[in-house]
Amino acid sequence: MQAQTEELRAQTEELQAQSEEMQAITEELQVKNDEILEQGIRKTKFFAALSHELRAPLNAVIGFSDVLMDKVVGNINASQEKYLKEINKSGVHMLGLINDLLDFSKIETGQLSLNIKEVDPALALKETLTMVSSDIIKKELILNNQLEENKFYIAADHDRLKQIYLNLLTNSVKFTPTGGTITIGARSSNDQLQIFISDTGVGIAPEFHEDIFEEFKQAPNTAQGGTGLGLAITKKLLLLMGGTIEVESQIGKGATFTLTLPLGEEGRPFYQRTQKWDTTASGQETGGISVSYLPKPLNKESLIGLAEGFTRINKYKPTILVVDDEFSVRGFAVTVLEAKAQLLTAEDGYQGIDLALKYKPDIIILDITMPGADGFKVTEELRRHSWSKGLSIVISTSRDLTKEEKLRLKHFDK
Repeated sequence: MQAQTEELRAQTEELQAQSEEMQAITEELQVKNDEILEQGIRKTKFFAALSHELRAPLNAVIGFSDVLMDKVVGNINASQEKYLKEINKSGVHMLGLINDLLDFSKIETGQLSLNIKEVDPALALKETLTMVSSDIIKKELILNNQLEENKFYIAADHDRLKQIYLNLLTNSVKFTPTGGTITIGARSSNDQLQIFISDTGVGIAPEFHEDIFEEFKQAPNTAQGGTGLGLAITKKLLLLMGGTIEVESQIGKGATFTLTLPLGEEGRPFYQRTQKWDTTASGQETGGISVSYLPKPLNKESLIGLAEGFTRINKYKPTILVVDDEFSVRGFAVTVLEAKAQLLTAEDGYQGIDLALKYKPDIIILDITMPGADGFKVTEELRRHSWSKGLSIVISTSRDLTKEEKLRLKHFDK
């Protein structure tokens, strides 16, 4: 009996020693994991700061080459137009690479913030189609959009849904021959909505259907530069929103990408609802001031649409104040809008506040990242004053605003 007791005691001590060793290993692994996570966060912050510095000159290259090609400041000959197109194309390509790398870095380190709410997928699609419409027209493609507005709501991030659409539509336009067709539609199933984007393009061989969703991989017949991150980011964004993506395709027979996302409000389509939801998605009305978002680089279609939309509703040209510390941004906006609006410009936030209170503009195009008074400070100050005829603040930024930052802009008056 005593021998058995001694043996049990020895086994207990051995188990205790093993438990303490395992605890020490667990603590060591936790420390290393925290260090890796911290390194990832620092890397993402560094890359975000670097990308902001890279985007500023790229925005100028893209914007002013666009102005020159439109012959706003004078005629150009055929050779000059050819080279300007290459400059513009290269600038847009470089900006896309920077955006993809930054998004990929954020996703990999868990730093990507999503604003999940009930959105109309057709509205996000409508906004995205304006971004590719010129390329569709140039290639004489037939667009068959069957996705109806005000029919369904899904639980998604509006801006990221637009990014997903843009990735897929850009590929469809790029790889569909002149005169081809792009078809977009949706069908609900149980508590999910399936959105499909189909084209009559070059197609993808079945053996590459999985590879194209992996980082830095492309199908051989669709490898035309780029990082090979677009579809990988698309898949990861959908996973973060509780969705999936699949492809059906064969060489020479086009491709159909199907997105599956959860339907809002227990899967009921919009026409079955009794509650009214805000479908503006990109703006919020608060105490005479609305806040909306316009990503950089600014493009002439968005700026002109902003001014013409105001004129169409209010029957007079708007007064627009552009507040940005980048001269190139202010200059581009003035060049594009000088025939469409009364224009004011400010090179920093404090000057912007003074001009806004003095002239009471209808629209303010406001940069977020500025020295001194940033966009948050400007918005906070303007909300302290009365705007009887209303004020539209359009936040223009080349970085992604977090959910907390968007709420901060919305609720400054509360």
